[in-house]
Amino acid sequence: MSHRRFVRPLGGFAAAAGLAVASLLVAGPAMAAHVPAADIDPDETTYLGWHFDQGTGTDVTGGLELGAGANSYLLNGLVSAGEPGLPVDDATALGALISTASIEGTGNFALEIPYSVTDDENPTTILTWGTLYGTISEGTAITTASLFRSSKNLGAITAGTELPLSSFLDELDAFADGVDQIRYSGYGVYASTQDPAAVLASITFAGETTTFGLAAEEDDDDADDADEDELAETGAQDATPLAVTAGALLLLGGVLLFVRRRTAAQRDAR
Repeated sequence: MSHRRFVRPLGGFAAAAGLAVASLLVAGPAMAAHVPAADIDPDETTYLGWHFDQGTGTDVTGGLELGAGANSYLLNGLVSAGEPGLPVDDATALGALISTASIEGTGNFALEIPYSVTDDENPTTILTWGTLYGTISEGTAITTASLFRSSKNLGAITAGTELPLSSFLDELDAFADGVDQIRYSGYGVYASTQDPAAVLASITFAGETTTFGLAAEEDDDDADDADEDELAETGAQDATPLAVTAGALLLLGGVLLFVRRRTAAQRDAR
């Protein structure tokens, strides 16, 4: 009986070590997507993905320059051209999504959310549609009290009228009447003509962050000096993925060798 009690913890230890090794091999930090200006489609012919509805943008250090001499409408389309937007349960769910949006950058921006209501039985039949625009500033959270406007008339609200987001959500629910489908087809920013131009560093929506622009210039000499100082203090650079993999394999090999030796010792003792 004592033999069994001895062997089973070993197996558990080896399995736990194996899981630890697997974690080392697959774990990694989440990365934001980076989109250079060259990868942004110039118009909405290709609606899916990042594109300009109007205007252009230029990569600069720290972000994407918008609104330089002309209005810029930058959108990340979430469906292909001609397809219905993504459905939400109701206007409250749409409001919750909009509230996840945030930006980093300088200048004046408006968040843009294309919306529609489609026939419940025929999703390709659009009953109403438009784009919501809400002024958004860096570090400012969006709530249902934030001011928005619609590019189209929505229920009793005239196009261009600035009201709390909650007012537009109420009109969407009333229009759908619990039967028809509320949808959204993307998200992005609008930057009016301004001097200096606005610079968009990043936008986050529904937990996904996209960054823009050129990487900030670094002083190579300072970076090299910092690396040398770190080497002098720690004796090694930060572990690279290859080093992590090698260390993980060594750990697993040590565990397996330990198990073999223990098993052999038990066999000899019998």
